[in-house]
Amino acid sequence: MTRIPVLCALAIVSTAAAPPDSWRRCGGADADAAIAACTALIQADVGLADAWFNRAIAWRHKGQADRAIADADRALALRPDDAEAHDLRGILSFEKGQFDRAIQEYDKALLPGPGYAAAWYNRGRAAHDRALAGQALGNDDAGPGNSPFDGAIADYGRALERDPGLVAAYNNRGIAWYNKGDYTRAIADYDQAIRLNPSLAEPVNNRALAWYKLGDYDRAKRDFDLTIKLHQYYGNALINRFLGPIEVPPRMGAVAR
Repeated sequence: MTRIPVLCALAIVSTAAAPPDSWRRCGGADADAAIAACTALIQADVGLADAWFNRAIAWRHKGQADRAIADADRALALRPDDAEAHDLRGILSFEKGQFDRAIQEYDKALLPGPGYAAAWYNRGRAAHDRALAGQALGNDDAGPGNSPFDGAIADYGRALERDPGLVAAYNNRGIAWYNKGDYTRAIADYDQAIRLNPSLAEPVNNRALAWYKLGDYDRAKRDFDLTIKLHQYYGNALINRFLGPIEVPPRMGAVAR
């Protein structure tokens, strides 16, 4: 049985007990068709863990988070060590703003082994947003000499060890360095993101903000200009380029799906 990881695409499984077309539709891009096909497979008692898992993904694509979580729970009841199902449940918790629970799920996804890049990246993103939420509330539970962003930086690093081409991890780790006040390291990570994908506006805009923080206004202006060239209506760059440097938070990439 083969399974495409959740970060890449909908899971597709194959079993001799079910018509091939049922599994194709259960793991397809059409969420409604996937739900119908997966439901039929579940009712036929065929490949239950994978059918529950695929239907959870389809519910998520329809914006039905609670139904998706319920189906992921059923998949995990049948296969408790399913790293991808834990990763999916972590993503769903993250999207509901439940950062602590998301991190717990990503931890479970990583238990069977060293884990794949998406789980580390997603765990870093949850830790990052938890730190930002705490910062907004004036809470800093990292302890003396530490930063609440250290955990996110470490997790993004582990993701990059497993996938050095993960642009979003470089961009988001740069933002974590920026949030921590280390603008030089932030720029180094933005440089890597831009090297890997020169057409992306976000890391260029983020690098401009870091240059501004370092007092290098000429480089900041050049990066804001480049951001606008890459994305004509990129609001942050337009504000900073034409109205003067205004503090606008950098943008982070989405969770790995």
